[in-house]
Amino acid sequence: MIKIVADNKIPFLKGVLEKYARVVYFPGREITRQHLAGADALIIRTRTRCNERLLEGTPVKYIATATIGHDHIDANYCRSRGISWSNAPGCNSGSVMQYAASALAYIREKNGRGFGDLTIGIVGVGHVGRKVEKLARTLGMKVLLSDPPRAREEGDDGFEPLDGLLRASDIVTMHVPLNREGADRTLHLVNGWFFGRMKRGSWFINTSRGEVVNTLSLIGALESGKLAGTVIDVWENEPYIDRDLLALADIATPHIAGYSLDGKANGTAQSVRAVSEFFGLGVGDWYPEVPAPADPVVSIVDGATGNGRAMGAGASKGPGVAIGGKGNPATGGASVTLGTTGSEGITWTDNLIGKLFMHTYDILADTARLKEAPDDFERFRDEYPPRREFGAYKVELPGQEGEIVRVVRELGFRL
Repeated sequence: MIKIVADNKIPFLKGVLEKYARVVYFPGREITRQHLAGADALIIRTRTRCNERLLEGTPVKYIATATIGHDHIDANYCRSRGISWSNAPGCNSGSVMQYAASALAYIREKNGRGFGDLTIGIVGVGHVGRKVEKLARTLGMKVLLSDPPRAREEGDDGFEPLDGLLRASDIVTMHVPLNREGADRTLHLVNGWFFGRMKRGSWFINTSRGEVVNTLSLIGALESGKLAGTVIDVWENEPYIDRDLLALADIATPHIAGYSLDGKANGTAQSVRAVSEFFGLGVGDWYPEVPAPADPVVSIVDGATGNGRAMGAGASKGPGVAIGGKGNPATGGASVTLGTTGSEGITWTDNLIGKLFMHTYDILADTARLKEAPDDFERFRDEYPPRREFGAYKVELPGQEGEIVRVVRELGFRL
């Protein structure tokens, strides 16, 4: 029977492989060479650095990381020792898209402009970037894309030079891997040159890797007023994050953009399948049962007419949008009250969609927790509360046609 060493914080994993292997669990940051005595495989997250220091002299044959990123695995060393490895590409792309959606709702409200009046520049258009692109287009935003590797392979059509993207975008969001060398080096890609070319009053979002950004350059861009604000989920030197940047950031979270239950389930399932295939264990079709959200049904009510489902406690008629505080007694979910118009330039749809985004994920709550207790960065990650993606929610609308129905459906909500 093979032996597997696994990170004890990987969700849904315990009990899955025990029938086929001896599985031992340790905190990811604490796994050492001694733990790997007799081990055939590792199942990890980004907190376990798989390099010569950890692996030399061990019998490990396979490493599965339940994450999109794989810069914590020394691929060259593994290749030289005949150690195979896999990551989980795209596993939490929907979760990061959901995080970006809440960030965009916050920025739209701060700007006092409609989604359709904003231009977003997406740097890196892989698994995550493509979903953010679809999100932005569905919201009616103007979208600019920069991805040199894809442009070389597919042609320049549809892609912008980075310089032009930065000059034209109201919001720039990063979705690149961390490459420390080579033609597509992204280490400190975001630096003084980068911010010098961004529009004054624009916004910057990073959910890729902390080392993609030069922290001092970002602080300078914020303090000088070049940027109107920033959204930061990933940091240089995690978990020892820069307190000046923390204080300046509008949105500051502890590397949890991809931490939805759906993303975690996908990552674990991909890792289990990879290990099963490599060792011939026969559990390739396994997928965990993911708990439903607390408020799986969101019922929409037109506040101007009163049409629609019953409203929950905390909702009220009248213009604007509000989410009921205790849920809708008729459906067991939350209720949203909306008027027929919003602020100048902000549509009825903008208001509703922004509230739906915040209902599925309250990005401000995560920000408040980190700002109040930055020393608890790792604990917040380890004890992150359940979060489900858009597809886990059903939206009940007064009518079943029109622009709002199209947008809600294209975003991935159930109707």
